[in-house]
Amino acid sequence: MLSEFDIGVILTLHHRVLSVQLWTLIATEFCRQPNVIGYDLINEPNITADVDCHFTDVRNIAKTALAEYFDTVTTYWQQVRSVDEITPVIIEPTFWAKPHALSLCSDFIQRIRASDSNIIVSVHFYEPQRLVSSKMNNGRYKFPGTVPLYDCQNSEEECWDEERIDHEMKSLHDWEIQHDVKLFIGEFGIARQTAGAADYIRAVAAASLSHSISCFVYSFRETTWDDMNYELGPERTASILNTRLSWNDNPLTKALMDISQMSAAGHT
Repeated sequence: MLSEFDIGVILTLHHRVLSVQLWTLIATEFCRQPNVIGYDLINEPNITADVDCHFTDVRNIAKTALAEYFDTVTTYWQQVRSVDEITPVIIEPTFWAKPHALSLCSDFIQRIRASDSNIIVSVHFYEPQRLVSSKMNNGRYKFPGTVPLYDCQNSEEECWDEERIDHEMKSLHDWEIQHDVKLFIGEFGIARQTAGAADYIRAVAAASLSHSISCFVYSFRETTWDDMNYELGPERTASILNTRLSWNDNPLTKALMDISQMSAAGHT
């Protein structure tokens, strides 16, 4: 059905269901589907060393701690390529695909690309997490505004605004150029109740596209979790049972409409 509307699809698997057999089946089944534009081998991978690690310390994780992850990705990549030599294979860094872990995976990605140029890197941009997560934010922070680095009193604070987001996107673009590999933002978003959420969505999309980085907004309809169901609007009490906002009356869906008109060449 999606191919009828020329909608591209990226196929990915959660680590709980991963297997060589399943990736073989997927690649065999979809290798001839023109609208399947990528195989994202592992969604938001993480390793033992990531647990309880602050994002400022991720780059200091020993690369030996990623050996098992590298071996797993290599196995899935080789199996997919035994069936499908054309469709791009997408690799995410560890630490739940956050940009902070890109440096840990750079050498590994370069090794794979030495024999397969059709490799793409995906990161998930939920930055800063204390702002975009409703649980961590708890109504305390807004966009634009200051957000503490640590969850403690007297923590150093950082200003997050359009300029800061543009700085982060430039860093991703610089990494892209340095390593000669295509990178895109596989997910970005913010809890809909956060003050300034619509402005954040616009800012991330505009900054990424201004640096020629494709991006995919995470907007999900769920019955049990609605933090990023932007159709409900910004009201905390809204739910799929009691809210039917028109798109023009909803600042979040208006933001989605705005970014749908943006392009890498320029944005409105």
